[in-house]
Amino acid sequence: MTDLRGFYIRQLSELNACLSNSKARRNVYLALKLVLFAGAAVAGYYAIAGRCAWVFPVALFATYFVALYFDGRAAAKQLGIKELIADYEAELRYLDGDLSGFATGAEFASPDHCYSLDLDLFGENSLFAEMNRTVTPNGKRRLATHLQNPFRQAEPILRRQVAVAELASPEHNRWMHEFRAKGRIHAVADWSPDVVEQWQRTRYFRNGRFGGGLLILNVLCLASLAAAIAGFIPYGAFIVAAMLQLLVTIFTMGALNRQHARLDKTIKSLAGYFYLIDHVAKAEFRSEELVALKAETDSAITAFGRLKKIKAAFDRRGNVLMTIVLNSLYLRDLHTLRRLIVWRGQYAAHIDRWTAAVEEIDALLSAANYRFNHPYFILPAIDPDGRILAAEGIAHPMMRGADVVENDFTVAALHEIYILTGANMSGKSTFLRSVGLNLVLALTGNVVRSRAFSFTPVALFTSMRTSDNLSRGQSYFQAELLRLSALHDMARDGRPVFIILDEMLKGTNSQDKLNGSLKFLARLLQFNISGIVATHDLALGALADSHPHNFRNLCFEIDHADDEIIYTYKLRDGVSKNMNASFLLRKMDLI
Repeated sequence: MTDLRGFYIRQLSELNACLSNSKARRNVYLALKLVLFAGAAVAGYYAIAGRCAWVFPVALFATYFVALYFDGRAAAKQLGIKELIADYEAELRYLDGDLSGFATGAEFASPDHCYSLDLDLFGENSLFAEMNRTVTPNGKRRLATHLQNPFRQAEPILRRQVAVAELASPEHNRWMHEFRAKGRIHAVADWSPDVVEQWQRTRYFRNGRFGGGLLILNVLCLASLAAAIAGFIPYGAFIVAAMLQLLVTIFTMGALNRQHARLDKTIKSLAGYFYLIDHVAKAEFRSEELVALKAETDSAITAFGRLKKIKAAFDRRGNVLMTIVLNSLYLRDLHTLRRLIVWRGQYAAHIDRWTAAVEEIDALLSAANYRFNHPYFILPAIDPDGRILAAEGIAHPMMRGADVVENDFTVAALHEIYILTGANMSGKSTFLRSVGLNLVLALTGNVVRSRAFSFTPVALFTSMRTSDNLSRGQSYFQAELLRLSALHDMARDGRPVFIILDEMLKGTNSQDKLNGSLKFLARLLQFNISGIVATHDLALGALADSHPHNFRNLCFEIDHADDEIIYTYKLRDGVSKNMNASFLLRKMDLI
């Protein structure tokens, strides 16, 4: 799918044609409804006057309601088409670099997370803004959790890759956009499992006796009615039994009203999920993860249908006369409550599973859409030789344009750390984020921006944007120390960690900074660590001499040509030799 823009334009052309047809069909329905209603009214007038048979107004009114039904279906379809058009238009704007219509996930940003703040995971122009297309609040949280808590084993990474690949295939593209359209039309509430837990803790019947009590009262009342009709007892006995049942209903009215209100709230909260579950039921999946998620929702459609019938029974309590009659005869409202309790016992424990499955699919669809929108990205592989990272032509996944510079980079094993030097604006920070973001994408089962990319699952830790925190009473230097302490604590757990550090210990003098950096990096060698350390301290390059098996030197060099600086942004071996600060200050006539 290389002609991505052409694909979206073709989809929009097809959908706009469908919208035009839908509008024309609705105009026909509108005219037909007007004619049928007017005809039914006229026929009714003549039928009242005895000038025509009643069959004519009845038939016309019946046909009017049929037209009304089909017009309602056409209206719903038209709304769905409009949402699909909006969805595809948003993707076209995305291809132009416009992320304004997508949530940034700024609420998930945390300076305490081990890498999200440094790598622009959340916020304006972030990876989350590029990727997020979720339509459920918890789906949005799940996507953020995926990015913040990557897998540490190969198997779940490969399983997610297969699931995302299936959802990103052209055969599922329309289904994916329809899922999002339905999610917006039937807005999904911010569902919390606490609602179900609180509901399950509520007790109505004790030891199952109340259900039996209902049955006994019903039998007595109906038996007295039958006996009165047969002439065995006076009708007064039946009236007493009926009044007894009515009194029971009146005494339980408060509880019934509370449960009706809670049920109404629950159904409104869950309705959006069930529209999405119904959409999931129509999909045919092959991947293990998606098949398992769909299976989690198998019982949901039947259960929700029953729950809506129970709610409809509660809603009919608004008819006062029928409520009095039916509760007098057989305690209809309490039987409805009993049906609700039976439903709760059978299905309530599954609600969390149903909603969780929908939310996971919602998050996976965002990953699939990201993959679909980047056909030139590749699927990373688990490195067969156990290398931590081996990338050819790696680049920043959020940089646009054909002139983005690519670099090759390999970290062969643990305890291998690259010291990266270079002048300001030479490309160090962009390269660090290129490596970090692509590693996050790889660890979460997504595609990466590289010509070739293989890796071994590791934990990731970065320290690039440390800042002071006056509300916590932390100075800049203290914040740096706390960040390095967090890295030390993570490393002590023994798990493999890939580090990306940019200019350690900036909050102290240059000599103290150098000495502290040398000792800290040497200490890290006792842990299962590898990665990159960017610095302006060229003396750190000496670590490659004192620890030749552990440290390597790389740089982004700049070149001077007459009165200009040439930035190549290409990674080279060795320690940087050319700086640019004095040159730029002289050029700006500041020194």
